[in-house]
Amino acid sequence: MAHPDHVEPLDAFDRMTIRAYRAGLVLSAGGLLAAGGAALTERSGLPAAIALLAGIVLAVGNLHLYDKRIRWVVSWLAWSGLVLLGVSSLATLPRELSAVAYGLLLAALSALLIKEWFCFRIPVVRWTPVALVAAVVLSYLDQTQPAAVAHLLGGLGTGALAIAKLRMPLTHDLGDRSHYQI
Repeated sequence: MAHPDHVEPLDAFDRMTIRAYRAGLVLSAGGLLAAGGAALTERSGLPAAIALLAGIVLAVGNLHLYDKRIRWVVSWLAWSGLVLLGVSSLATLPRELSAVAYGLLLAALSALLIKEWFCFRIPVVRWTPVALVAAVVLSYLDQTQPAAVAHLLGGLGTGALAIAKLRMPLTHDLGDRSHYQI
């Protein structure tokens, strides 16, 4: 949990990882918005998927979170999604595997959104994971237009968080080092 009133001294590595985390949020928002737009205009969603995947990996890989168990769960959601995505793209497997992979990746992003809501109480962020769940389910059910809207809503919520984070001092992302579990 962040302590906005606490100003922790940051070194170059701290600044780099905080900026990378924030860049991941920006890329994730852009990827979700692009995915929604691609579905609505019947264009290729590959660039959107690459941006979303890169954003999630960048954010999860640079996560500053006090509780090591939660950090572990978020990391494994993302890693499991990546592995399943790789396996499903290399072999002819049921499309359910791709849907599970996508769901795990968006679950990792949702965990970041919920963490940020608990830390900073940005209102729209609280409901964004619901849009992301809807995006996965509706995509799996081949409900293209509703899935596109869910992606757009998820992108708007993630974008609102990214904008709020970009306006905050970097020290807000790190909080108080004495609270971290190693």
